[in-house]
Amino acid sequence: MSETAIVISDPALQGEVADHLSRSDPPPLLIVLGDSTEASAAGVRVDARLPLSFKPARLRALLHHLLLEYETEPE
Repeated sequence: MSETAIVISDPALQGEVADHLSRSDPPPLLIVLGDSTEASAAGVRVDARLPLSFKPARLRALLHHLLLEYETEPE
């Protein structure tokens, strides 16, 4: 099974996301779509947020930035 690097989620799925992230070591990066703070309220670390009307280029740039940051983090 491959390691999950990034989870992109809707804030309405905070329970399922929190469960998945709690079983992952290290936890994957989390991108939440929309402006809601529900995911943060569930005790889940949100690495980035995107408005629901984002452009594909913005998502690509964000994913590139987060993956580079994730790869260079000290263990």
